[in-house]
Amino acid sequence: MENHPSMTFYHHIENYQLLEMMKTIDVGLLPTWADTYGYSVLEFQASGCPVISTDIRALPEINDNTIGWTIEMPKNEFREIQIKSKEQKIEARISLQNQLKNIVLNILKHPEQLKRKSLGAYDHVTKNHSVEGYMEKLDAIYEEQFR
Repeated sequence: MENHPSMTFYHHIENYQLLEMMKTIDVGLLPTWADTYGYSVLEFQASGCPVISTDIRALPEINDNTIGWTIEMPKNEFREIQIKSKEQKIEARISLQNQLKNIVLNILKHPEQLKRKSLGAYDHVTKNHSVEGYMEKLDAIYEEQFR
């Protein structure tokens, strides 16, 4: 792939380099069809970077339109992509591309939302997905269990 003035493509990058780079990025992107949890979304959010993601599987638990942007996909009751034909696959792909384009154009038209969503994403991940937070929840469970 060729680089673009506003995008750089990497064939390989070390994790520590990526984590440092995330601190300088305006918007993270995970338009996945099948990611199981979306740890990269949490890493972006922990860097203060809001994310554009699909609304499949566990992603709605960690990203929404108040702290980032979501792309709606056709899903079953397990929040997995629901596609039963080649035509549905094409429709889903076109819908994803159109929604992504609209989100990016909206960000360019209203860049002031970046600061609010950036702070919201960071606040969300530190309050709801921190190691300390999980340890507190586990301690509370064990305290209740052994009373």
